[in-house]
Amino acid sequence: MPQRADTRSILLVEDNPDDRARIHRMLRGHRRQYQIVDCASGAEAVELIERQETHFDCVLLDHYLADMTGDQVLLRLRAGNARLPVAVSMLTGIDDDDVAALALALGAEDYLLKDEVTPHALVRSIENVSEKFEIRRQLDFQRAEIDLRNERVEALRAELETRLEQLTSATQARDRFVAMMSHEMRTPLNAIIGYTALLELEIEGQTNEGHRRNLDRIRIGSRRLLDLVNDVLDLARADARKLELNLLPVDANDVIEEITSLLENLAVEKGLTLTFQRDVSLPNVCVDAQRLGQIVTNLVSNAIKFTEQGSIAVTARTVADGGVVAVTVSDSGIGIEPHVITEVFKEFYQADNALTR
Repeated sequence: MPQRADTRSILLVEDNPDDRARIHRMLRGHRRQYQIVDCASGAEAVELIERQETHFDCVLLDHYLADMTGDQVLLRLRAGNARLPVAVSMLTGIDDDDVAALALALGAEDYLLKDEVTPHALVRSIENVSEKFEIRRQLDFQRAEIDLRNERVEALRAELETRLEQLTSATQARDRFVAMMSHEMRTPLNAIIGYTALLELEIEGQTNEGHRRNLDRIRIGSRRLLDLVNDVLDLARADARKLELNLLPVDANDVIEEITSLLENLAVEKGLTLTFQRDVSLPNVCVDAQRLGQIVTNLVSNAIKFTEQGSIAVTARTVADGGVVAVTVSDSGIGIEPHVITEVFKEFYQADNALTR
């Protein structure tokens, strides 16, 4: 039958019938009910506890039994474990400090003299040792949980380190691949651009207007493709924190004017007007001219791509008390939905993939 909450289960290990009867009398009539299981030997007590068929809140253990001492019972119960599997209060008829100290060292929670113990003292000892044992058991359980959690954290940390090493290796392999491919792609593109320039010089013979127009398209397309290859290589360098900037005083007018001149033919082919008004009062800015050119090229190219009719205007003006130059590219195209504006600077992000497909 299940125990009531106000009931304690006691294992009384005592080979003297008179002492057993006295303990029974002392535990009657209290607020809490004590259910007592009697055994007369240490071997029987060890067997009852190890079988765990009955949960004992406390063991009242006589120090001197017929088959063994209470210390030997404690040693058998511990069997190499750090703690006893049950709360124990030792009972003895001999007042010996050394015996008491050894019993406590072996795991007993209390030590009582039979001749001096009162019903109140016995009940208090049972309650104290039961509560102390339960608190210690819970602490051990919590420590075991913490140790298990720490083991899991350590295992996760090791797994993360392994994955980080794998990711680092994969990133390095990707960087090597991108660098190799960029080099392999730039070589034939530079050759195409070079041969286009030779044809434009008419070294091998004269070219007519149609030839020159087509050569111009080849040159512009090849340079654009070369810029894209360079952009991919730069992206890999930026990811690896190896992109170096060559910061020098630069006239932003010159950079923007060069880009707009280069892309003007693309705009004209679509019937668009591409304008840039040079501002002579614009101060020099400390930038990497190549990177500024890449940024302006990308913005103007996108404006041309997504504008079907109208115009594209590039402006540069001084802001923030002359310390900053703002470059603006505006067009009469489809624009960008407000809710995706914060996303457009993410790698490879496109507001509407269908537009480019």
